[in-house]
Amino acid sequence: MKSDTDLRDAIFNTLIELSKDDCSTVILVNDQSAFSLESFKRKFPDRYINVGIAEQNIINISAGLAQSGMKVYAYGITNFMSLRCAEQIMVNLCCLNLPVTILASGGGLTYAADGPTHHSTLDISVLRGMPNLTIYNPSDCVATCCSLLEAHNLKSPSYIRIEKGVLPIIHSSDFDLNDGFIEVRKANDIAIVSTGHIGHEAVKLCNLLQDSGYMTGHIDVIRLKPINEIALLKKLRKYQRVFVVEEQVPSGGLSDFIARIILESGEIIPLKGLTLPEEPIYFYGSREWLRAKYKLNADALYESVVDHCS
Repeated sequence: MKSDTDLRDAIFNTLIELSKDDCSTVILVNDQSAFSLESFKRKFPDRYINVGIAEQNIINISAGLAQSGMKVYAYGITNFMSLRCAEQIMVNLCCLNLPVTILASGGGLTYAADGPTHHSTLDISVLRGMPNLTIYNPSDCVATCCSLLEAHNLKSPSYIRIEKGVLPIIHSSDFDLNDGFIEVRKANDIAIVSTGHIGHEAVKLCNLLQDSGYMTGHIDVIRLKPINEIALLKKLRKYQRVFVVEEQVPSGGLSDFIARIILESGEIIPLKGLTLPEEPIYFYGSREWLRAKYKLNADALYESVVDHCS
């Protein structure tokens, strides 16, 4: 995987390759586009449907096409493809257990400058409780493509958060998604657990902590549901402290999930969630500016971890 590949191009180029051998593949969009998506449209014009700004209808049409034997992908902005479509996803996809993959563009604060209507900090919380739904939140091109390949072979609905832009590659090409997570960096003092785009801040945070003498490991969670809880707990048990970093509200997020499996196991593992607050974000600016304001950039996370450890 090239290091200068836009994550959207990575996923749509992979979908193009899959579609060459699978004539049942179809993609629905809501007036959204990307360079490689236009390429898909040119190669397979009769398998590309622009439904317009009607996300709930995209899910309804996707359900109908899936029941007709098609392998369906529905692409749109994350907040609109999740919160706006929650009932349609639950009733028409999850209850019927249909093989529709939602490609949700721009999780967390991707659309920072567009305000709370476009922030996607609740989608994981809302969707995690839905039956039969597999949820992916990859951090780089490698994890994104692996998520798509796995979802393509499912006989059930799935949801993939995909980022915009070019990001550094965190994972090697021999990526293994069996457990749903990867221990990117191994240690035995502090564990930084992250999911999605903010994993890149987690990498910087690990370097800062390591430079300060903390033996710091990093676990990147790619498949949020289902996840191998036993394998994850085995990894966490060797650390003295665990910090969960996510660009998400705490309720229903990754920190909530990890806290539950630790509590139910009877293990004593100190855990701290470093998340966004449970409130609308009315400030406008870049993603980097908002992360700094809410103490989710590497420098602020470093201060939080060190304060908590002292």
